[in-house]
Parts: sequence; structure tokens; C-alpha cells
Amino acid sequence: MASFYPGAKPVRPPKVLTDTVIPMHYFDDNTINRSVLLYITLRFDEVLDPEELRDALERLMEIGDWRKLGARLRKTDQNKLEYHVPASFDAKRPGFTYSNDEQFMNIQNHPLASRIPRPTSQTSVHSDLGDLVNLARRSDGPRKLEDFLNSDEPQLSLHIVSFEDATLVSLSWLHTFMDAVAMSTVLNAWVSVLNGREDEVPPICNFANDPLASLGLKPKEPHVLANKQLTGFNMVLFSLRYIFDLVCFRDSQRTIYIPARHIRAMKKAAMKDLDVDLPTSRDSSVQSTTSTPPFISSGDVLCAFLTRLAVRNLSATSTSEIAIVNAFNLRPALSSTLSAAAGVVLSNAVFVVSAFAPACDILTKPLSYTASLVRKSIVEQGTPSQIDALAGLTRKAMDQTGRPALFANGGTRLVVFSNWTKAGFFELDFGAAVVEMEKQEEGATVRAKPSFVNLTGESNGLSPRGSWPILGKDRSGGYWIQGNLRSDLWGAVEKELEEM
Repeated sequence: MASFYPGAKPVRPPKVLTDTVIPMHYFDDNTINRSVLLYITLRFDEVLDPEELRDALERLMEIGDWRKLGARLRKTDQNKLEYHVPASFDAKRPGFTYSNDEQFMNIQNHPLASRIPRPTSQTSVHSDLGDLVNLARRSDGPRKLEDFLNSDEPQLSLHIVSFEDATLVSLSWLHTFMDAVAMSTVLNAWVSVLNGREDEVPPICNFANDPLASLGLKPKEPHVLANKQLTGFNMVLFSLRYIFDLVCFRDSQRTIYIPARHIRAMKKAAMKDLDVDLPTSRDSSVQSTTSTPPFISSGDVLCAFLTRLAVRNLSATSTSEIAIVNAFNLRPALSSTLSAAAGVVLSNAVFVVSAFAPACDILTKPLSYTASLVRKSIVEQGTPSQIDALAGLTRKAMDQTGRPALFANGGTRLVVFSNWTKAGFFELDFGAAVVEMEKQEEGATVRAKPSFVNLTGESNGLSPRGSWPILGKDRSGGYWIQGNLRSDLWGAVEKELEEM
């Protein structure tokens, strides 16, 4: 009846007395996470049995506290989110929603799936892939937070598209639920069950208790960027400029593939600029006997290269401030704290580290300059004490605005990276689900690793502009990247990439 009366509030699903009620952890519940629904799609060039995949995921949710994956979202009268976790799952209240779209054709004959890009020997740019989201979800699936709150819909959805020569496996979840690192943990646990290795499934340390609950309550030192926090007039100026840019120019996304040899060449040149010999695979621990030599990773160099692409429309003499913002996984830095909790953190455990430089330096100085700034930001801001200090600033910002702390001035241009390489999505082996395995030679090992990983999503009220998700490194060592820029900037960027 609510549809006939626009002012009427939708009826929330009734409480189930046997559900376990868990308040959402503090750092999971913010405006940004509430607005983003994520889809990750893995393309396999093998035919996988969808029922085997479904059964293994169902079994995972029966192991200890992994039933938290089946949590339902509810909102309290204080506008706080909480989880209602069923005691068990059945056909009426499953742990996840499942759908299988069976296509009786090869993947290259499908009008949409045939556009999924393939690795190339040269750098390549692929446009107009936004419709791939339609291969990642069922048609009546949830699109926003309210769709979960107004139903008993599980947060996790599994959608499989089966072709005669390939399989697309997609999972979707609201960002309040977990980050990419946590999702990689889910996928690896799923693979372990699929392979009959349930003993390798790790426990969850944050089923009800939040191991990050005390983070930022009593910082012992100030954050190194505290004086650059975006507040007051600068916040108003930044917001107005950002909104103006969104109104005047539309968003446009491209998927970029950079082969391994180009990455190696960029890193070698950057290391040479630092006057450091690039360690070989046989001796990766080369160090000076007197001091630790400068170090930059392939990820640092890639961020530097992509930042230069993102600001190349600016003048080589421009002094506009550029903020290079990197998502930073807290788990390794806080290992001593989290190890006491004994288990994996199945939520969001990501803050950001930020580096700053004028556009003219990014455009005219060698990549090693910008890569070193990125590395310095990670080293300086990634310590436990600095993470604690940032958590303190984040708590104050979230209490006041609902958003995490941001560092910039009124005219700063943001280039935001989230590097999923260490999540290892391209290394997931679903070989145990390959159909007709009995036809393989006795004793043969069947492998089925993704040949492509795609990230799509619903960003309700948010623009992805300026963000550069690095989806990971494929089996040949090449990197897959998504770039989100103003539509009018892509022409020159594509030309530069194709000339590599």
C-alpha cells in the first residue's frame, strides 16, 4: 500500500527472536559505505558447476561464526545500523541469494559478455564497459541500502552466468559489510571448502566484538596531516568546486591493461633515478652495508604513472595541489592487536594515507619523484601510532558529518587509489568446480583461475570521479586498472597510453 501513498513509510520486516543482534562496528557505518553497493565479477575460461559453487558457499556459512555472512541489515531508532544474524539458514531465509543465468552459447557470441577485455601484448584501453554490471546481478536484486532495510534480503548475493565455454561468477555486497581484503578472505575460504579443506578455513574474530573498538579513542600523538584536515571554509570551497565540476562534466570510466614488461620498465627507470640497482629475483634482499637504500614498489610507480595521467590536462607550470590518496589496509600494521583477537577481520579495516605535490612537479619530474612521495606517505602514516591518530580524527569527523576525515584545501584535486593486488583475486583457483573432472587424466591437476576481474557498483549519490581501482595483476604479470575521469579528458589519456 505504501506505493499508493508516497508519504507513507515502507514496512520494515518483523524481528525474528532467534536472530543474533550485533551493532554494526563503528568504522563500518558511515555515509560513504552506506551509499556503495559493490559487485566483483570473476571470468573463468572454464565451465564451472554452479551447484557445486553454491553448495560450497552454503557449507562455509555453517562453519562457526561464518554465519555472519548471512546477516540481515536493520536500522535502530537512533539511525544506527545493526546486523540480525539467523541462527541457521533454510530455503525461506537463505544465507545468500543465488541466481544462475544459463546461456546456451559460447561467451564470444553473447552481445555483452563478448566485450569483456582480454590481456594484450600492448597497453590497451577499453571503454563503455559499464553495462557489465548487468552480468553481475539478477534483475530484481537490491540496488541501495533501503532495499536491504525494507526486506529480509541477505547482504551477500551470488550470481553465476554459465556459458558453454566459460563462466562468470559474481558476488555483491554493501560496502558497510566489508572491504576488498575481507572479500578476498571470503573467496579463499570458499575455495578451501570447495576443495574439501575445511580445516584451512580461519575463524572470524569480529562476529560480535569489534577488535578496532578502542582505535582512536586516546591517540598518543598528533597525526602528521592534522593541520591539513578539510574543515570550515575550505570544506565549503572544496565542495562547491567539486559540485560545479560534476554538473559541467559527466563521469566516464575506462578499463586499462598494462602488460608486465611496461611495469618492469617503469620501475627499472624509477629505481635508476633513485640511483639504486634493481634487485633481481635471485637476490631480492640487496641492501647497502651502510644504510637502507631507497625503496619504491611496483604499486608506488603505478600510482605515480596514473597520477600523471589523471592531471595531464593541467599546465606544466600549474601549482595546483594534487592529493594522492591511497586506501591502506590496517590489518598488517595492527597485527599485534588483531592477533590477540585470533581470527580474520570480516568488515572494513581500511583508512587512507595521503601524499601532496603541485601538478607541475608531477608532470615534469621523473616518476621516481611521485613514487617516492607515495612510499613516504605509506611509511610515515602507516605506523600503529599514526593509524591511531587518524582514527581519532576520523571519529570526530564521522560524529560531525558522517564521513571520514579528508585532507586537502579548497582547491585540491584528489586522485584516489585502491590497490587490490595483494587481495589476490587473480590467484583464486576454482578448479574443483570444473565440470566433468572425471574426464581428466588420472592424477592431473585441474586449474581454473580468473582471466579477468571486474569491479562495478551502485554509488547512490556519490561520484567515482578521480578514483583509480587497481584490480590486480593477472597470471602474465600485467595490471588491470579502472580509471574514472571527466569524459572530456579521456581522449588525450588514451592517446598517451596507446603510444606506450
